[in-house]
Amino acid sequence: MLIRYSIYLCFVIISNNIHYFFQASESPNIEIPDEWLAPVISELRKHLEYTFQLEKEIENVEINCIESILHPEDFQDYRKNFYSFVLTFYRLFAKLAALDSSAANKELSVWVSKDEYLFIRLGICAAGISGLVSDQAFFTQLVNLSDELFWEYWHRSDLLHVLAQRWNTLTKVMKQTLEQRLLAGIQPSDDETTEDFNERNAFIILSRLHWLNNQGCLFTFDLAEETQRLQAYAPEWKPERANNAAESWGIRTWTGRRAPDESCAELLTEDLANILSKAEELASRKSDFRVDKEPYSGFCKARPRRSFSALTIAAKQENFPRWDWETFLDSDARQNDKPKFSALIAERIDRYPAEDLTELLYPFASWLKNSGETLAIDYPASYYKLVAKLIQTMEHIPSENSEIIRIDRLRDWVFKAINSPVARLANVLMAHPILEQLGEKDELSAQWLQSVEKLLALPENLKRYALSVFAQNVEWFYSINQQWTEAHLLAALSSSNNNDKLAFWSGFLRCGKTPYQNLYLKLKPEMLHFAELSDLDLDFKRNLTVMILAGWGSKRENSNERWLTDDELHDVILHGGDELRLQLIWHIQAWSKEDNAWLNQLPKLFSDVWPRRLPVKTPDTSQALFELVFSNADIFQRIADLVLPLMSRTTHPLLDIDDDILQHDPATALALLHKAFAENARANLPYGLEDTLNRIAEVDPQLRKDSRWLTLKRKLS
Repeated sequence: MLIRYSIYLCFVIISNNIHYFFQASESPNIEIPDEWLAPVISELRKHLEYTFQLEKEIENVEINCIESILHPEDFQDYRKNFYSFVLTFYRLFAKLAALDSSAANKELSVWVSKDEYLFIRLGICAAGISGLVSDQAFFTQLVNLSDELFWEYWHRSDLLHVLAQRWNTLTKVMKQTLEQRLLAGIQPSDDETTEDFNERNAFIILSRLHWLNNQGCLFTFDLAEETQRLQAYAPEWKPERANNAAESWGIRTWTGRRAPDESCAELLTEDLANILSKAEELASRKSDFRVDKEPYSGFCKARPRRSFSALTIAAKQENFPRWDWETFLDSDARQNDKPKFSALIAERIDRYPAEDLTELLYPFASWLKNSGETLAIDYPASYYKLVAKLIQTMEHIPSENSEIIRIDRLRDWVFKAINSPVARLANVLMAHPILEQLGEKDELSAQWLQSVEKLLALPENLKRYALSVFAQNVEWFYSINQQWTEAHLLAALSSSNNNDKLAFWSGFLRCGKTPYQNLYLKLKPEMLHFAELSDLDLDFKRNLTVMILAGWGSKRENSNERWLTDDELHDVILHGGDELRLQLIWHIQAWSKEDNAWLNQLPKLFSDVWPRRLPVKTPDTSQALFELVFSNADIFQRIADLVLPLMSRTTHPLLDIDDDILQHDPATALALLHKAFAENARANLPYGLEDTLNRIAEVDPQLRKDSRWLTLKRKLS
């Protein structure tokens, strides 16, 4: 349980962003006993993989481009991020390697089996830990690296430092093999000339070879001779360039890798009909690999109306170049557009055939997101024309296979919808300024509702993307128009297709808010059924648990009846699985510390509601109950005796018992310890147990003769 919650606290997702709760230089203040280190690292590794995927899907950044792991630097803007998590994970692994090389190698073997960027990088770093990886294994690791990874900018700092550390211990044959690779250099890009490639390649080879030489690496070839040969391709290279060869290039430098050049002077006098082709020609002229030529981007800023006219002329020829449309619509100049020009853009788009616009759906929807508020107020007809055109265009998107989203992967509906133009348009509609002006008795605009209905009528997965967005606002819909909400949103819960139900729940649970009474009671039957599904995502289980508990703790208006009855909560606990029970216990503990009303409900929960059947008495659930009871003296006094028959044996809980608890009732504390650990082998006894037993005996010396105290003591000897 300590493992689960220490992992859980690493990050949380809020509004489609990942927020980390600790910094690289401020790791969580959790003391991990040496014997727990290996399983903690194993669990963290799984979580690291999951977070890696979340970063790529949610944040939409090049998460591969992380800073050096071996030589981290302090970048204020990126300290609370995935990089911090990676550093913490690797530092724990390095500690494990120092304590138990066998366990570290076992963990390392898992990394090696994963053909994933992150674990390839971690494996390179691990090779620098003294005595952990043999020379032969290190050599094989480098030889098996693809050219892309061997020469990649983001790998280079860690790879070069480890290579320099181990170079002189390698055999001559190993050195010569690696030297051949170092001298061969990188692969050319598709968009560079032979001359540009030779210069860039020579720069990189020379810088790395001289950096390694400066670190004391002894080569089997003549470095001066190779330097002279390579400088023929890169005459501007100087030895001091090698000083930065192992500089860490990570996320902070990704956007600066190539500087944009938006010079557009040649376009200013070009005929409108030729502007797009001329801009493409200018962009293809690569004189410096470090610079991206973006003349059309500059032209969009300098001449916004002419740049749009160029797109209009191309459209007459049934030519809709995505890159040019994206550049125009995403230009900073759009922030200064007058409403009339925005309306002109919307009207022109509405004229184009829907079947020609499928590749432009996302840039159109993104532009509408940024310009929609002004357009909706000043030119509502143009606004709704564009919305209707985008929905019509969506109908031409090839139907997706609904089976690609597995029922046990609830989060996929929300994640996949994030980058969908359907979800983007749904969010645009939810941001319509008219919604903020609605009074209690006002009705929703018929045009607006019609647009929402059209999105929900799209085929297959497209409608589910829309549903996952609107379901996040179902309480608002229900308060405005109950009948419409039941017909168009809640109807998904009665669908014969499970994916429709899951799309609704993925959106509804994403908001993490318990609805008011009428909607809660309407959703309750399906909510209770949904709670019994296995393999739900942890975040959704957490939000679902909050709603279930909140319903049990709430009374109906003018009645003493709970929203969720004792029997209903009993069945959820019985059939919901360990993860749901753990979440439930965690929230009970947190709420009881903050609110006496919840503290006072604990005896009823564990005497009248909590199941006593064997399937519920799992080690994980018992561990959670154990930690709940000992979390503070108030909770212990209320429920210790009640929880004792609900537990079975458990392993490795967090054993941090206050003196107040032991002083109040040492005998019951001993009974709980005995119930939890009497059947465990010595290796599965928690850290601090012996100290706790001694403290119990100090409070009540008679307990030294108790068979339970003696049993636990013998196990420790």
